Amino acid sequence: MRLDSVCSIPLEEFLATRLAFTPDGQHLVIGHRSLTQYQILSGKTVRTFPFEAFAGAIDFSPDGRYLGCVNADDRQPQSRGLAKIFDTETGSELWRQETARPIETGCFIQDRDGLAFLYRDTGCLAGVRVPSFEPLPPVELPDWNLRELTANGESLILFGQDREPTVCQIEGAALNYYAFKVGTLDYPANGRARVRKVAVGAGQSKLSPGGRLLAIEWIDFAAGAHVLSLIAVETGAEGRLTLPVDSVPAFAFSDDGGQFLCLVDDEESGGGLLRLWETRTMKLLGRTPFPSHYHTLALHWPTRRLAAIGGGRCDIGLIQI
Repeated sequence: MRLDSVCSIPLEEFLATRLAFTPDGQHLVIGHRSLTQYQILSGKTVRTFPFEAFAGAIDFSPDGRYLGCVNADDRQPQSRGLAKIFDTETGSELWRQETARPIETGCFIQDRDGLAFLYRDTGCLAGVRVPSFEPLPPVELPDWNLRELTANGESLILFGQDREPTVCQIEGAALNYYAFKVGTLDYPANGRARVRKVAVGAGQSKLSPGGRLLAIEWIDFAAGAHVLSLIAVETGAEGRLTLPVDSVPAFAFSDDGGQFLCLVDDEESGGGLLRLWETRTMKLLGRTPFPSHYHTLALHWPTRRLAAIGGGRCDIGLIQI
């Protein structure tokens, strides 16, 4: 595998952590407190989407006409939640919603009734129909602290933690932990969520588009290993990649979930190592050395484009296999 450079975009926001390709792969949206759209081949700024909070999740509608953004928890006790939907052609704000607590996750869905945008609102799942912005009936999720959300037909895939702690006894001491779990929820039928526990403690995580797979970084204390698990949401089947102990991985799925890209520190080279897998077979498609200072990746597989944020810039490359 080889990575050919396309362009490099300097970023004013060194803390920029949100990165997404437009559905056609011709533009990128990058942000932290505001979102900026760039043309990939030239690196030129196209437009800015004002957002008055720390961006937690960004998502495009399937046709690319709308951009949704919700805020992350900035660890301030009085932080409120903010969700916005923008027109991608003009950059204008079409809808906004404020909530009592940070929202953290949201996504567009295309169901039999048309397009909708769903977002977490404390103990429930709220939403609006687009473009009418008529509110949808909320779905109660009393046992969830949602971390990620995506759609697959008329099912929603949820990833998060138990709202209430589990108590375990270790050497006579009672310890509390919040188990991580992934679930499938029929929507809008509001059927009962089918839930699978996946880990006690988790670092970075990502659901594939469509929610077929969950990538989750965690420590396997029994084996004494730092691992990245690829978990099939429906069956629980798991593939594991061993990670360097002190490495914080950056990873991304292709837009159809068929490929998985992972960047980790490489002790031998002193830099980074970028590896690409086919998720169905866990076959390694390729690997290439890579600078190790990047912390966020995005992959657009139809155009073979990779974007990576780090060191105050976004570098865009073309994957050759």
